[in-house]
Amino acid sequence: MKKRDFFWGSFFIVIAVILIGNIFDLFYVGEGLFQIIITIFLIALAISNLPEMRFYGIIMPLAVALVLNQSYFGMRNNFWWILWAGFFLSAGLSLIFKPKRQKYFEKEFINADGGFESYDEFKSGDSENADFVRISTNFADRTRYLHSSNFKGGYIENNFGSVRVYFDQCALSETGANVQIDCNFGQILLYIPATMPVINNIHSTLGSVTDEFRRTEVSGPTLVLHGDVTFGNVKIIYI
Repeated sequence: MKKRDFFWGSFFIVIAVILIGNIFDLFYVGEGLFQIIITIFLIALAISNLPEMRFYGIIMPLAVALVLNQSYFGMRNNFWWILWAGFFLSAGLSLIFKPKRQKYFEKEFINADGGFESYDEFKSGDSENADFVRISTNFADRTRYLHSSNFKGGYIENNFGSVRVYFDQCALSETGANVQIDCNFGQILLYIPATMPVINNIHSTLGSVTDEFRRTEVSGPTLVLHGDVTFGNVKIIYI
């Protein structure tokens, strides 16, 4: 059993116990039961993102929980101030303390023969013909067409923007490819050939992942998607 499944399974059981207890008057929670459940859910969401240090997934749920409970802290009408403070704190920590998964991917990309001559070139992600690509967008709109004949993986990051990535003109390596996705307050559209095997392991934190043909078992060179979506959307479009 996965730790993530155990965590959320335990959380839902606790919520069920609270509801049943309130229904049968085993204990009295109060009129703000719904607000309490939402707050507990947001705190649990933040805790679930701690192991991989997803700062947006940790701080933003706590910011929303604070907004819901402003009255208990003597605050009024600070909705946007709290959310913006949470966003900038998340952005700052994400830049200073890179999550372990991003460090792992960057290390693998730089050490591999991916067609990059330097770390700066890898960070800019200029080479669309490279075996490894890095696509980073902040407050902008971007479209990338991948042309590699031996694609091994990439890192796609989007903050408050929109990114479209086309995989229909590239071929996977014999061992497949791993792509790390980090989408915060924006949208990433992945255009993938319908014949390309895909495994979608992207998680969402107050966001969404749209995949009409989500699969867990495939054969042959496979495109494996990892990562997290926070207050955003990742959409996989098969063409």
